[in-house]
Amino acid sequence: MLSCASLLCIFAGGALGAGCRALAYMLIKTPKNGFATATLTVNIIGCLLLGWILAHAEDLPQNHLAALQAGFCASLTTFSTFAVDLAKAILKGNWKIASAETLLNAALCPAAVFIGLWAGAL
Repeated sequence: MLSCASLLCIFAGGALGAGCRALAYMLIKTPKNGFATATLTVNIIGCLLLGWILAHAEDLPQNHLAALQAGFCASLTTFSTFAVDLAKAILKGNWKIASAETLLNAALCPAAVFIGLWAGAL
């Protein structure tokens, strides 16, 4: 169970991550071809940052770790969590899980968006 202090750290990190994501969308323009440059950028930054955080997790106080992982990175991007899960499976040599996670995320997440769009239009 999370302590109140950890929860407050997550809230603070989440606010900062969400603000950074919004700022990225304001500053990074979508090219004429419609490629989601800002999304790709925050996903790459989030993955890089989360990897760095995990590499230093033992050196960080729990509240700082909570603020950075579950707060900042999670609100900046959720793709970073998927990427870490995938990397863990690959590092364990579990290619079946890595493949399944990749295929399911790639298929089901966009499908969920379309279902949400459809449901929202009802």
